[in-house]
Amino acid sequence: MFLFQFSQNEELKQKLFNTYPKTLVYTDPKDTVWGIGLNQHDKRARNKQTWRGQNRLGEILTRVRDKLMESFLEPANPDETENPDAPEN
Repeated sequence: MFLFQFSQNEELKQKLFNTYPKTLVYTDPKDTVWGIGLNQHDKRARNKQTWRGQNRLGEILTRVRDKLMESFLEPANPDETENPDAPEN
């Protein structure tokens, strides 16, 4: 669902891409499954080791972003990539 939503909406996709390469975090002090169980202003929210929650939503969105970005990070035509060890013609 998320992959489809972000791939169909250029504005949302660009906002998602702008977060690269950070891990996305859902900050909600009451949600320890989908969020990190902390408020965004809590200093512990900056350190994954001190999170109280699993951050499932943040991890899903991070994977969606990385999947969508694959086409931008890979060469358009792998045969045309430069190889410094290849003999010159």
